[in-house]
Amino acid sequence: MPKRPRSPLRRDNIFTPEEKELIRAAEASFMTLTRSFEAWTDIGWAVLAVDDAVARMGLKTLRARQTAFYDLLATTKLRSIVNRQQRSLLSKLRAIMGRLDEVAAWRATLTANQRMAWAGPLSVWLNCPAFHPRGKPVFERPPTLRASLAVIRQENEQLRARVAELQEERGGGPAEMMTPAEDHVAPASLMESADEEQLGKLREINN
Repeated sequence: MPKRPRSPLRRDNIFTPEEKELIRAAEASFMTLTRSFEAWTDIGWAVLAVDDAVARMGLKTLRARQTAFYDLLATTKLRSIVNRQQRSLLSKLRAIMGRLDEVAAWRATLTANQRMAWAGPLSVWLNCPAFHPRGKPVFERPPTLRASLAVIRQENEQLRARVAELQEERGGGPAEMMTPAEDHVAPASLMESADEEQLGKLREINN
């Protein structure tokens, strides 16, 4: 039996006059070329208005509430930025609206350039200490192969210099007197006197 099509949600039937005003303000802010923090706040108020409208529907399941939320947003001009593909942005925007006083107090301490650069939900969430009491999260990029090789070469040179120092202390002469065949192998007597970390690195070089 074919499923009965759902009746489209009409914003005129769902939203209160106050919620309609919030949505109109958010739509106007959304149309600006550069979205300031204040514009994102307007959008956040509209998101909360839609949340309130969905709550009044008395829907039983989370899936039904989410479907109603996105269906209602589809009736507004915000649908291109607040949609199922932007769930991460939406969650951060809701978090900001839930701690708006703390975020506003933090923004008051920023420079003009910082306030401009950290206007969107993601940058606010990343930089505002209210969301990271243990410190700002760090997303480090993995080192490139070129950088890794440079570190290896530097450590290799440091180890060779250490081998030269140990050889001189043992009376074996400077390191440059070693033959090419022996240049990459640390003498056994030097291996015995090196600490465990140096031994490990020397063995890696020999392999």
